[in-house]
Amino acid sequence: MLFRSNFFLTLRNSPFLNKYNFEFKKNELSLLLDNKLIKKISLDNRDNFELLSKELMDREKISKYTPYLIQNINFPFFDTTPHHSISLINMSSIEDFGTKTNRKIDHARFRGNIYIKNIDPWIEFKWINQEISINGCIFKVLNKITRCVATNLIPNSEIADINLPKMLRETYGHMNMGIYLKPLSDGEINVGDIIKQN
Repeated sequence: MLFRSNFFLTLRNSPFLNKYNFEFKKNELSLLLDNKLIKKISLDNRDNFELLSKELMDREKISKYTPYLIQNINFPFFDTTPHHSISLINMSSIEDFGTKTNRKIDHARFRGNIYIKNIDPWIEFKWINQEISINGCIFKVLNKITRCVATNLIPNSEIADINLPKMLRETYGHMNMGIYLKPLSDGEINVGDIIKQN
């Protein structure tokens, strides 16, 4: 049976989520606003999922629909499904985009795992299907990241002030920003590490 994602709690259909933070530790999920704990639930009891959803419904005065919180340990869903990949964003590409659109584009809109700088804009797209290394950690570059309407939101706000995917398409003919990486080795990366093509 297939379910449409608009039945579940996602940033795309519930932009108010951008105001909140979620922390997951030891099978407990915490909901925070302005770094203050609002509610903490244990994921061992599925009834708690409804309690957290109700907390959001009451706070956001939601009456037209019920936001469902779901969990699937075997097949988790997140932005980088299905490859369990890592997102890498080139700050120079963001700066080029901002220059061409005459807007300051906050890098936080793209929610990247790794940000790189001091490299030519858009060169990361040439790494597709190649391997790169950061501090000895090897990654396979899988694909470009196609951007959705979640990037329209001002970081930490539910306000959409631009249509970012449309701006990308009108400027470059595509809606991509960043690349997906698949880790091929264990290791540790740090701020200031050098990225290399293998």
